[in-house]
Amino acid sequence: MDESPRVRELLLEDANGRVRAKLRISEEGRPVIEVLDTEGSPLRTVDLMDAAAAPRPRSKARLVSEDSLDEWRDKVRQEVLAQHGSPVNAYKLYIDFREDYRGATKKYVNEVLVVSGEIVEVQFKDFGDIHVGLKGLSNFQAEVICHFSDTERASLDRLRPGQRVRIRGKCTEYVNKRVKLWGCIVVDVG
Repeated sequence: MDESPRVRELLLEDANGRVRAKLRISEEGRPVIEVLDTEGSPLRTVDLMDAAAAPRPRSKARLVSEDSLDEWRDKVRQEVLAQHGSPVNAYKLYIDFREDYRGATKKYVNEVLVVSGEIVEVQFKDFGDIHVGLKGLSNFQAEVICHFSDTERASLDRLRPGQRVRIRGKCTEYVNKRVKLWGCIVVDVG
């Protein structure tokens, strides 16, 4: 028979070394987890074999609107066409999000902007995503992504990396270290 010591409970610690939960076998022989508060006091005990206590699958998110992606793009484009937009340099827009995400979100998200900057890339993808990437901080990577509808394809054919451009679009988010604008139109090249 193996004489090695047996583990009676498994302690789960957070990044600061505080014990947050204990996994053990109950007196009835069932696996349980005891969840602890930040002070180490028990909050609750969960029987891992109890179906009623088991985690439930999350329900699928419901769409807020019945609009298709194309309809949403058209609505955003109409907003962009109806407004002049606030001017901002692509570098400043990107740096504002990098340095103060919350402040930049309040200032720029859901606003129509006229972004000026240097083109890093122009992409026409098969699934309808047409975008122009503008230089933010990096000389080699697009950090401000301007998405266009298919109706703007002809105005983008003349655009090349290295050109300076002004693009009007609605700022929607900062994700994966990139600022996203939708419903874009080219205002000026040169």
